[in-house]
Amino acid sequence: MKYAYREGYGYSGLDADRLGEILAGIAMENDGEVSTSVFKEAARNKKHPCNPYVFDKEPGEAAEAYYDQQAMKMCRSIYVIIEDRPDLKVPAWFNITGPPEGDLGERVLNRGYRSIGEVMGSEQYRQEAFRRVWSRILQLRRLYEHMTELAPIWSAVKQVEGKIDKKKAARK
Repeated sequence: MKYAYREGYGYSGLDADRLGEILAGIAMENDGEVSTSVFKEAARNKKHPCNPYVFDKEPGEAAEAYYDQQAMKMCRSIYVIIEDRPDLKVPAWFNITGPPEGDLGERVLNRGYRSIGEVMGSEQYRQEAFRRVWSRILQLRRLYEHMTELAPIWSAVKQVEGKIDKKKAARK
């Protein structure tokens, strides 16, 4: 079987075919399943090809990264219930990239969560939110376009894509 990394992923020095073979081997040893705990334990061996990618932080750094993940998870876990549509739940917070902070030489992206009210009330944030959601939709299409059951959805996405392209062309 031939493997490739998903867009935006990849590990320098670890080719996709090698990682695919490693994961397939772990699956064969575990009734076809690769759980994160089994994979982590396999990679714990310092000679394992995945060790430097899984264990890429010192324990204290890893703990802080975990705490960051927990904080993000909590921000993403809360929804707003729309009063006149109690069946509609909207994320209360949206991950937005604000203007960069710092000196020109060391600019850091100002990334954080903003309330959905602020995002929808700001043209800049609303456009960023739309671009991120649209990007995720396109990513899902790339990943699952082969599933014929989803063909009507991909057809609708293609129609919206055409409308977006027309708007972009009209702005130029």
